[in-house]
Amino acid sequence: MGAEITWVAPQRAGGEPEPEWVAKRDAQTASICKALVGGWEAGAETSVKVITGGITNALFMVTNHDLLNKVPAVSEGGPRPVVLLRVYGDNTDLLIDRKKELSVLRQLNTHGFGAQVLATFSNGRIEEYLDGYSTMDYTLCVQPLHATRIARLAARFHGVRVEPRSEPAMWDTLREWYQTARSLRFEDASKRAAVAKIDYELLSREIDVMRRACAELGPATVFMHGDLLPGNIMTSERDQRMTFIDFEYSTYGYQGFDIGNHWNECMGLECDLSLYPSEKTRRHFIVEYAKAWIELGGEDGGRSFDDFVETLYLQSEFFVLASHIYWSVWSIIQARYSKIDFDYVAYFEKRWRYYREMKPSTFAKLKLEP
Repeated sequence: MGAEITWVAPQRAGGEPEPEWVAKRDAQTASICKALVGGWEAGAETSVKVITGGITNALFMVTNHDLLNKVPAVSEGGPRPVVLLRVYGDNTDLLIDRKKELSVLRQLNTHGFGAQVLATFSNGRIEEYLDGYSTMDYTLCVQPLHATRIARLAARFHGVRVEPRSEPAMWDTLREWYQTARSLRFEDASKRAAVAKIDYELLSREIDVMRRACAELGPATVFMHGDLLPGNIMTSERDQRMTFIDFEYSTYGYQGFDIGNHWNECMGLECDLSLYPSEKTRRHFIVEYAKAWIELGGEDGGRSFDDFVETLYLQSEFFVLASHIYWSVWSIIQARYSKIDFDYVAYFEKRWRYYREMKPSTFAKLKLEP
């Protein structure tokens, strides 16, 4: 646990980083793997590849070329020639309980979810490389076959019992994030000017409105993934398997949140509304989820199947809205601290605008007081 990645930033905004900086980063990344991964020798030839797509952490694939094609293979107890090294984003402990995350990940590993943790260090961890798997493409999520697989796997995930059990804390967490976001001071002038335009009083009122509306709807509590974007869905074309990864935001929460949030995430990081799932696709997702949920022994509240499907669909529509305000507040904090080359301010502006635009019709559909 004493080791630490100390290079300045995972990515540098405004262009490619300097070669000297890349060399230092890769050397330290490889050095930590050699020190912590079983079977890796200090003098081994290694290479480091940046894995793109995430906007919370920096992720690297590290290959030990001395171990490639060596016998015995990993499946026979041999050392792993390829691993993933994850470096936590700066100040993400304001958003994520890393100790809890590791406990959750190890428990989920026993249920077949995620990559196995091989080692940890002070600001990151090393995980197994899921050979043959790739992240789900955003454009594929709305296709019926893939939507069915994701829905059924989400139902299985929601049936997992992770210790310790707890009541949903989503709204308390969001309120804490809000207090942090409002207190931030930005050094970057353009960010400071953009953030100064945020109506924090309105944002605070809307958090309270959503919390009351959620209580009125009374959604079921499950262990939720919390960040079910396509980049956290891994598929293997070789054997048609699928798994979820990255459980930083996983906790006990509301059944419809993962569903509504997933629909939003189908738009990609650019929040392209043209990629948002159609009502037909969303209803198909709910039906497939509900069938799997009931097959697995999940509670349906004593309702008929059709009533359960309709209730879950409407609640998931509510959590589409909740997802927008949730990640809006998150984005403000990331805009201040993250060194990943991503426009968090623009992301906030889109998510917050979508929330305000969608709220009237969503509340009317659910017969909620605005």
